[in-house]
Amino acid sequence: MGRKLALPLLILTLLVSCGNFVGFSKSSGPDTGDLKSFRIYLTQENHTTLRNSVLTGRWAPLKFEDNRANPFDEDRGMIRIRGNSSRYRPKKSYTIELGEGDDAVRYALDAGADVWFQYGLAMAAYNFAGIHCPTFDPVALYINDDYWGYYNVVQLYNTDLNDAYGDSKGQLFKADFEYPAENGDINSESEKKFPDDSDFSLFNRLFVNANNMTTEEWVAWIETPGVADFEGMADYMVVRDFFGIRDVDRGNYYIYFYDEGFTILPWDSDAGYRYSEIGGNNLITKRMLESSVFKDLYTAKMKAYFTDSMPGSYTDMLDFAYDYVVDLYGVLEKAAEVEPYGDYSDFISEFNYLLDFFDDRPADVIDSNPDWDFS
Repeated sequence: MGRKLALPLLILTLLVSCGNFVGFSKSSGPDTGDLKSFRIYLTQENHTTLRNSVLTGRWAPLKFEDNRANPFDEDRGMIRIRGNSSRYRPKKSYTIELGEGDDAVRYALDAGADVWFQYGLAMAAYNFAGIHCPTFDPVALYINDDYWGYYNVVQLYNTDLNDAYGDSKGQLFKADFEYPAENGDINSESEKKFPDDSDFSLFNRLFVNANNMTTEEWVAWIETPGVADFEGMADYMVVRDFFGIRDVDRGNYYIYFYDEGFTILPWDSDAGYRYSEIGGNNLITKRMLESSVFKDLYTAKMKAYFTDSMPGSYTDMLDFAYDYVVDLYGVLEKAAEVEPYGDYSDFISEFNYLLDFFDDRPADVIDSNPDWDFS
């Protein structure tokens, strides 16, 4: 999407002396309709820290005003630029941290790639399938009362997962299973999110087994109770495959270990709706399909969620996806007209593309995979 306004991250001339917040006149800005606002205020010094955080990773203190239906309790926190490739795009994403120490909670202000519907829809669909993953709360983002476009507030994964999955000892990893470092350190490209320790034993066992076991060994292992969460893995894979989420081979997903075994949790699902291959290009998801027990479960879920419908009708999942997109269209239409990082025609095109996708994709899945009993 093309940038309409050739602006830097923040217009420095709008800022007054270092140490003073500006923007409290609350210029109304453009008409963004029903889209709620999230207003960030930074001093000149803290703006410089934020701008440089793309390289330094340092946090900048901020004050904010939040008029969402369920706003944050706090009105101050810390902020920095986030993302890998996304941090170099004109429209940045940010991480904000609220609270301190063990009570600190982090959220993304996500700019998205396919900005309007696709990322939020994918995460909503994962949730509808029963996966405990973040939901998206759309906002109009202002920085020092300058409008920066449509964003989503997204809570990052944290130890609340343990409550959701009923296991106080769960472990979460940001995973890369494909390429160990040249020195043989198999977890050097991965990160343990919690608990805060250096124990990679569960992660390393999964990595080694996935890379080295024969099919017979692998199937016997993952079918052992407590090794793999078949239900969770099938829910993740069916939604990922149906919506064609790409870019999940070396990252953009998490591995969560709990009482039922390992499962994958989604992230960065902002590129898709075109890719068809069953199992995708992720080592773990591809190998899961070597189990006939898992393959039967996967097939049953794909049919129930997406393909088992009469012509002219939708499954419950597709009804939900359709309603999600139509409802979000109503919230975002006015904001799309004034979006500084895209054209209104892109908004309309993405909306129409998704409506066609819901109509055409079930048959595409069936026709593209004649060896699977999806019909």
